Amino acid sequence: MARQLLYISKGKMYITTGEKTRQVDSSVLARYLERVKTGARRNAWKTGGEGAKFTGAYETGATASDRVAAVSARVSSMALAEGALYYVLTVDGAAGIYRKRSMTDNEEGTILSDGEYLYGEMDIYGGRIAYTAAFAGEAHLGVCDTDGKNARMVTEGESIESSPVWSKTEPDVIYYSSAGLAQIDGEALSEAQVQSLPALLMAMAEAGRTVELGPAGIYRLDLAEGEISEIAEDHRYNYVKPQSAADGSVYYIRRPYTEAKGAKRGSCLTDILLLPVRLIKALFGFLNIFSMKYSGSTLRSGGSAAKKKSEADLYIEGNLINAAESLRQNGGEDYPGVIPRSWELMKRTPDGREEVVRRGVLSFCLDGEGFYFSNGSYVLYHAPDGKETKIVKADEVTFIGM
Repeated sequence: MARQLLYISKGKMYITTGEKTRQVDSSVLARYLERVKTGARRNAWKTGGEGAKFTGAYETGATASDRVAAVSARVSSMALAEGALYYVLTVDGAAGIYRKRSMTDNEEGTILSDGEYLYGEMDIYGGRIAYTAAFAGEAHLGVCDTDGKNARMVTEGESIESSPVWSKTEPDVIYYSSAGLAQIDGEALSEAQVQSLPALLMAMAEAGRTVELGPAGIYRLDLAEGEISEIAEDHRYNYVKPQSAADGSVYYIRRPYTEAKGAKRGSCLTDILLLPVRLIKALFGFLNIFSMKYSGSTLRSGGSAAKKKSEADLYIEGNLINAAESLRQNGGEDYPGVIPRSWELMKRTPDGREEVVRRGVLSFCLDGEGFYFSNGSYVLYHAPDGKETKIVKADEVTFIGM
């Protein structure tokens, strides 16, 4: 493979040529981790040592290494444009779009980053970025120049939008996935209650209400005309991760949709009676974690069986997957993956015909008449004649790009 391929595995960035693979580091994340270390060391005298134990200020897990290990960081999208690498990084609940002038660039630039929006995915084409931004429990599409200027939101409504991609045949068209939000277990909340995510969650908790995410469909947004049209939608499926082909076809992944069950209100008396049991379970869970951390053993009997069960299940993009069962189903392939065969790569031609291109697909990237894809265990190349070649062994590759 001569072509350079980008991919994200378990939230980390990689670049591969098939023969050589290396991780791409984020300087933004590195600087954040250094600040966490510095802060922990500066306050070590307050929360560590015998003095802190004497004053009652002692804290476990307050060392620099503990603080760094507790940092939650994940890259959700990458793109090469104008000779630079763009990526979306989420760190401890804050997210931004950043730019590296080279793979080793330590002086990275910020394209979009603020306290208002949680940025998710992006695509770059023709000098513009299409991205998703979440706020107050919803996520919508935005557009800006590659330097971050002229940023504006272009969709709205009670929905979660994802995976925007520019059309390769129409300059002002974006394809994307969208799932509606439905209020269940109660009447709709007032406008004042949904102005911020904390207020929304508080109002829902007080009213015993939950929000259900409906099935996702694929849509086409024409920025010039301001029109949105439906490409693929079926209440039985989730349609996600669209990509546009040069011949006008649209590719996307189709997954079974499982309707969420609304949370039921509990009985106050039952909650009171079960409180001692729940406290004991919480205490036991804490002691079990403490034992595993410092002695390497669990307090539970049959721990090995529980571990095997957890290893057999994977939680990928909000979906619980029985990896062992998927591997069994895919056992006849040269490179079997953990993604169920019900996750299908679909092609819709300009005249509306739909066909299954490949089963067991987590993510993909078009390359002429062929495509690269992940089956959860490998990144493979699917040639036009159907022959498949292994590019790299990589788990849970949620994004592939060039």
